Amino acid sequence: HRPLSARALAVLSRISKRRYGEAPPPQGDFVCATSVNTAIHPRNVTKAWSRLTRRLGISGIPLHGLRHGLATDLLESGAR
Repeated sequence: HRPLSARALAVLSRISKRRYGEAPPPQGDFVCATSVNTAIHPRNVTKAWSRLTRRLGISGIPLHGLRHGLATDLLESGAR
């Protein structure tokens, strides 16, 4: 669990209203969840990433590598 900033909560609220109208969204602790509102298993995210990169012809790029790339880009742009 990670606390969210007020800005992040506002964005999620706008997304929820756009998706569900004024009806309350499904209850649960997850921002990203399965269709039955349970946690997405990391293995399934990795499998989906592998399928996507294969389909795009860019296989061989590990999902975890994106974290390092983002961190490098942030540091190079002056983020702390």
